[in-house]
Amino acid sequence: MLDSHPGGSSAAPQGAAWQVSNYLASMDRALLLFDFDAAGALINANDNFLAALGYARADIAGLRHDLLCDSMDEGKGIASAEHIWARLRRGEVFSGTCRYRKQSGASLWIGRPTCRCATKAAKCAASR
Repeated sequence: MLDSHPGGSSAAPQGAAWQVSNYLASMDRALLLFDFDAAGALINANDNFLAALGYARADIAGLRHDLLCDSMDEGKGIASAEHIWARLRRGEVFSGTCRYRKQSGASLWIGRPTCRCATKAAKCAASR
């Protein structure tokens, strides 16, 4: 667990809320984080995800997953997006390789994004 704070002194109080906040901020800086609603519309994406795909936040809000991603593979061959979304809605985890379309039209393969539905939204995280 992270046990230092910006300033370097260990004298500051460091409760659980501070540690969780610091942990989440570190994840936001290091990972591509993106959330879809249960119907597959993008509801949130961090700056890393936007930069990797070349989109502005206003351009991508509400965009459906099938318009962003045209290939999902878990090492068992390409699976249909409908099949994977049905699994996510049942609470199962998806971890595979996905080909996303950048705004420029080029492809970006995101290796091993991990997606899981939580409270009717698919929360996804992937390394760059």
